[in-house]
Amino acid sequence: MNVYPGRGGSSGTISQRRTAAPRCKCGRSSVVYTSKTLRNPNRAFFGCPNFKEKLSYCDFFKWVDDCGNDSMDLEYWRMNKLELNNAELEFKLNYMDMKLNEHEMKIREQQTKMIQLSMKMVAEFDRVEKEIRVLGSCARVFAVTIVVVGAICIYVGGRLK
Repeated sequence: MNVYPGRGGSSGTISQRRTAAPRCKCGRSSVVYTSKTLRNPNRAFFGCPNFKEKLSYCDFFKWVDDCGNDSMDLEYWRMNKLELNNAELEFKLNYMDMKLNEHEMKIREQQTKMIQLSMKMVAEFDRVEKEIRVLGSCARVFAVTIVVVGAICIYVGGRLK
């Protein structure tokens, strides 16, 4: 058995000593998981560290309480479980950061498109406003022309009688 620092030194009792987790068929140290089945609720077991990652993993399985003195103590495998959960949370956090960056990039793209559309709208508004001014000037000239022609017609019509 290996003695871990801070746990009573080499003269410690068996309860103070720890051994490493059993090796899985992949050759890696196994990880402690907690059973969620109805038959064995909350029972701890050793399994391949790649088990939850859905990658290729071996089918190593061993109940912790069946390991006796060959296993690490309860405190150690709980720490191991917390480290696994921490790694899983870090992975999820990194994934969420990546997704957040993707969404921020999409937002920036949409903002750029909105600015471009706004600039086109302003340019189109300016063009239409100029056309209205030109048409307004033409309309005024046309109106004045009609008034003058009408006045001439009235004047000439009055003289013809």
